[in-house]
Order: sequence, then C-alpha cells, then structure tokens
Amino acid sequence: FWLRPSFRGVEIARQIDELLPEGAVIAGDWAPFFALGSDLRALYVAHHNSPESIVELRADYFVFSETLPGHETLRVLQEDARVELGSPVLESDLAQREVRVYPIRYRDER
Repeated sequence: FWLRPSFRGVEIARQIDELLPEGAVIAGDWAPFFALGSDLRALYVAHHNSPESIVELRADYFVFSETLPGHETLRVLQEDARVELGSPVLESDLAQREVRVYPIRYRDER
C-alpha cells in the first residue's frame, strides 16, 4: 500500500459496500480497511483475534486476502462443521494479492 499507492483499495471498498446489505458484518485481516467510510461493520481477524471469532461473533461475510492470516482463516472456516462458505460475491486484487468476499452461512440457521 505504501510503496505503490493507488485508488484500487477505495474502488474495492466501494464495490463491497454496494454489494453487501447495510450493516453487514465483514471479517478478515483487511476487513477494517474495506469498511472505512461505509456502514459495514468490520471484525479484524489476525494475530490476537482468531479465525474462530468469526463463528463466535456470527460475521456475515469473510473477506479473504492473499496473506498468511487470510489463508489461515480460510482454512479454519472451510474445516469448521458449523460454517458453510458460499461462492465469492466479489473477486478482485489489491497490491498484487487476491481479494475475495465470501458469504457465510451458519448450519444451525437452516
């Protein structure tokens, strides 16, 4: 971000805001960045906040970023029997890293 600033992040944030319902909760290591200036609520998931916090706090969407925390969170969610990730509602890239937004369905809500 710092070495090659661009408006790409702002563009992705706008797309996410337009695609998701008002007040949706997005989770991931880049989620707070993409929620800036919107009415989306963000859950930072990396380091001190474990991927399991997504399930505990019932986030609506997982924002995958091609980072170590992003890959770890995706793995944990895919292996969690309580969670079903839908097909990405957005696929993009930022700073030469893939970005995908997955809807989360909790199996006990059927």
